Amino acid sequence: MFSQYFGQYLLNKEILSITQLRTVLDQEESSKVKLGILAMDAGYMTVQEVERVHQYQKQQDRRFGELAIELGFLKEEQLTKMLAVQNQKYLKLSQAILDKGYLTLTEVNGALNRYKADNHLSPTNIEALVKADVDEVVRFSLDFDQQTKADVYYQYVAIMIRNMIRFLGETPVVMKNSSVTNQKFSWLITQKISGEGGLVSAIGLTDKTLLAIATRYSEDTMATYVDDYAKDCAGEFLNITNGIFCVNKSNEGMELDLQPQYIQSQTAFCWEKGQIIPIHSSFGDIFLLVF
Repeated sequence: MFSQYFGQYLLNKEILSITQLRTVLDQEESSKVKLGILAMDAGYMTVQEVERVHQYQKQQDRRFGELAIELGFLKEEQLTKMLAVQNQKYLKLSQAILDKGYLTLTEVNGALNRYKADNHLSPTNIEALVKADVDEVVRFSLDFDQQTKADVYYQYVAIMIRNMIRFLGETPVVMKNSSVTNQKFSWLITQKISGEGGLVSAIGLTDKTLLAIATRYSEDTMATYVDDYAKDCAGEFLNITNGIFCVNKSNEGMELDLQPQYIQSQTAFCWEKGQIIPIHSSFGDIFLLVF
């Protein structure tokens, strides 16, 4: 998940184009993280020191670690630690960007450090992203702390993300939440969960995202336009998410009732005090709304 989040950051900041991002995301699995990237990430070496070693390597057929130690930039024990974690998955995107020549070493390092700082990412947060710990990712990606139903919202969004991974084959990126506006959606699928600890949830979709959810969830072929079957399949994805939420709450001793859902076109979410959570996926943005 780290690559998706860091990649989205690079896209939002217009550091990479969408074409470049897709290219490096496809390539990252085959990328081997080089010691220079690892040394900078660990804080052992500066960009200038890494580049100096690279310059020496153009003149001498010697390994990076060997030269870095000789020049006094690294210690033996630091090199040993880096070799043990050379397949750090969360740094593979940075290496792929360098390999494609989209950014320089200085630019990649600067972007990675700014991303960590802007999102207040601790080593624990990064580990959660790498391990795809959805509950932890949701907690530090969103801010519901001023909301009465904060814990309910965090739990619900985590279930939605896990279901996108399980049923849609998608590893989505959760964007920052904000207060609901009067934004209209091409399609709005809404369902109420009544009872203490319940909520109203909805997903705002375009024709494209509705058809993509319907196709992936049903594993069936959809028409090229939104028909009743597509709406039912997309609606069932929300319904199963809400059903799992109700089961989880029942296990906590809280009984909830799932109300019939309804699907509307060109409609805004009518609960003004709700929260909207944009969720970026490979097939478009989904807008999750909760109240």
